[in-house]
Amino acid sequence: MKKKLPLFGLLAVLLTSCFKEVGGPVAIDFVYNLADSSFTVPANVNFINRCTGATNYVWTFDGGEPAFSDYENQKYE
Repeated sequence: MKKKLPLFGLLAVLLTSCFKEVGGPVAIDFVYNLADSSFTVPANVNFINRCTGATNYVWTFDGGEPAFSDYENQKYE
Protein backbone atom coordinates (compact mmCIF):
# COMPACT_ATOMS: atom_id res chain seq x y z
CA MET A 1 0.00 0.00 0.00
CA LYS A 2 2.87 2.41 0.73
CA LYS A 3 4.15 2.08 -2.86
CA LYS A 4 0.74 2.95 -4.32
CA LEU A 5 0.30 6.11 -2.22
CA PRO A 6 3.02 8.21 -4.02
CA LEU A 7 1.70 7.02 -7.41
CA PHE A 8 -1.84 7.95 -6.42
CA GLY A 9 -0.61 11.35 -5.17
CA LEU A 10 1.20 12.01 -8.46
CA LEU A 11 -1.89 11.05 -10.44
CA ALA A 12 -4.06 13.32 -8.28
CA VAL A 13 -1.69 16.27 -8.83
CA LEU A 14 -1.62 15.71 -12.60
CA LEU A 15 -5.38 15.50 -12.90
CA THR A 16 -6.09 18.56 -10.77
CA SER A 17 -3.44 20.72 -12.46
CA CYS A 18 -4.95 20.37 -15.95
CA PHE A 19 -7.36 23.01 -17.16
CA LYS A 20 -9.13 23.79 -20.37
CA GLU A 21 -7.97 26.97 -22.07
CA VAL A 22 -10.88 29.15 -23.13
CA GLY A 23 -10.42 31.54 -26.01
CA GLY A 24 -12.13 34.87 -26.31
CA PRO A 25 -13.63 36.55 -29.35
CA VAL A 26 -11.16 37.98 -31.87
CA ALA A 27 -12.10 40.63 -34.43
CA ILE A 28 -9.70 40.60 -37.38
CA ASP A 29 -9.02 43.99 -38.94
CA PHE A 30 -5.93 45.51 -40.53
CA VAL A 31 -5.09 48.26 -42.99
CA TYR A 32 -2.14 48.76 -45.28
CA ASN A 33 -0.49 51.65 -47.03
CA LEU A 34 2.27 51.94 -49.59
CA ALA A 35 5.42 53.66 -48.40
CA ASP A 36 5.61 55.56 -51.71
CA SER A 37 3.11 56.36 -54.43
CA SER A 38 5.23 55.29 -57.42
CA PHE A 39 3.64 51.80 -57.51
CA THR A 40 6.92 50.25 -58.64
CA VAL A 41 8.28 46.82 -57.86
CA PRO A 42 9.56 46.11 -55.27
CA ALA A 43 7.07 48.00 -53.15
CA ASN A 44 7.27 48.77 -49.45
CA VAL A 45 4.00 48.11 -47.67
CA ASN A 46 3.12 48.96 -44.07
CA PHE A 47 0.49 46.80 -42.38
CA ILE A 48 -1.30 48.31 -39.39
CA ASN A 49 -3.00 45.87 -37.08
CA ARG A 50 -6.40 46.96 -35.75
CA CYS A 51 -7.48 43.56 -34.41
CA THR A 52 -9.11 43.30 -31.02
CA GLY A 53 -8.95 40.37 -28.63
CA ALA A 54 -5.66 38.94 -29.95
CA THR A 55 -2.53 38.44 -27.86
CA ASN A 56 -0.25 36.76 -30.43
CA TYR A 57 0.33 37.68 -34.06
CA VAL A 58 1.74 35.83 -37.08
CA TRP A 59 2.40 37.47 -40.44
CA THR A 60 3.67 35.36 -43.36
CA PHE A 61 5.05 36.95 -46.55
CA ASP A 62 6.05 34.53 -49.32
CA GLY A 63 9.23 35.76 -51.00
CA GLY A 64 9.49 38.94 -48.95
CA GLU A 65 11.73 40.32 -46.28
CA PRO A 66 10.96 39.34 -43.59
CA ALA A 67 9.25 36.13 -44.66
CA PHE A 68 7.74 35.68 -41.18
CA SER A 69 6.99 38.02 -38.30
CA ASP A 70 5.27 37.88 -34.93
CA TYR A 71 5.16 41.66 -34.40
CA GLU A 72 1.79 43.30 -33.93
CA ASN A 73 2.45 45.83 -36.73
CA GLN A 74 4.78 44.87 -39.57
CA LYS A 75 6.61 46.61 -42.43
CA TYR A 76 6.99 44.42 -45.49
CA GLU A 77 9.61 45.08 -48.16
